[in-house]
Amino acid sequence: MPRQKVDHEQLKRIKRQLPYLNKLFEEEDENIKPEEKYKECAICIFKGWLSDEDAHLVFTEDINEIKSRRKKFKSFIKSLFDTTDIFILAKMKSKRGSYIYKPSDLTYLMKMCEFDKLTEDRGEQYTLLIPEYSAIYRESYDWTNILYYRDSTKAEALTELANKYGLHRIEF
Repeated sequence: MPRQKVDHEQLKRIKRQLPYLNKLFEEEDENIKPEEKYKECAICIFKGWLSDEDAHLVFTEDINEIKSRRKKFKSFIKSLFDTTDIFILAKMKSKRGSYIYKPSDLTYLMKMCEFDKLTEDRGEQYTLLIPEYSAIYRESYDWTNILYYRDSTKAEALTELANKYGLHRIEF
């Protein structure tokens, strides 16, 4: 079975470590109280925001460069899976809302993330909950993903792990 149901204790832990999760992606920002907000930063293959002159670097046809970029993100997620509990926040197809489940194994997680299809044009394919770090990691566009977090110290630990695989933290 590729998905594991989240049990009551796991759900309590997720809600404790990631409060106001339901508001993060479903509410307009102006409707969220300051204490409910998450901090956020980018996790990216580039060391900083690109200037207009460097924007072309996002787009490449070099297959080796594309594979290298994919590998960085894939290795980071694999390392997370190997070291902590990861849960997937999935959107419901038939109605507004979402549900949480745990990938049963790394193969399923890698398949769900579809790293072999990752390009600058694809985003929001997956959202991962990382309760131990009080963080949410969401795929975005242009070889840049978003890290939402509640605890700066824990976010720094995730940043260090991302750096290990050639990814960089960029502040908004």
